[in-house]
Amino acid sequence: MPSDSESRAHAHGTRMFAEAREELNRADAKAQVLLGVAGVGIGAVAGGLLAGNWSPLKLHTALQWLWWVGAGCALGALFCLASAVYPRITKRPLGITYFGDIRRYRSTGEIAEALRGRTDGDLTELAEQIRAVSVIVMRKYLLIRWGFWLLLASIGATVGSAVLQLAF
Repeated sequence: MPSDSESRAHAHGTRMFAEAREELNRADAKAQVLLGVAGVGIGAVAGGLLAGNWSPLKLHTALQWLWWVGAGCALGALFCLASAVYPRITKRPLGITYFGDIRRYRSTGEIAEALRGRTDGDLTELAEQIRAVSVIVMRKYLLIRWGFWLLLASIGATVGSAVLQLAF
């Protein structure tokens, strides 16, 4: 029977794990929205370029570099945001702690046996899950931040070059 302090630690860990999973869902939602916005914007620019209505080569020579920097930032933003939403599946030690672990078992009998051997009060497994989800959340937020700032730089550079062109 677990001690009182171990029971409290397990309850606290369970709450932390639930909060980490909720934060993971929020990070995914933010990345998806930003990726969608970036896709619409880049699609509109690509449509104009393909239709032949406009070309960055029509910009004043001194402003073309600004537009191309913005285009490069847009590609960087797409890469960061797509990386944030791309699912990562890692190999882990045997045991069942999340849905990805199931694929390693060949039959429902093997899954049932693995579940029988699992102890629900194991703080080490819970701590591993909290750590794994927290690392994923932090990586996603880092990619979202980079994607956001690159997208903002892209908008500033490309729109700025077009506005400055009007001034010339």
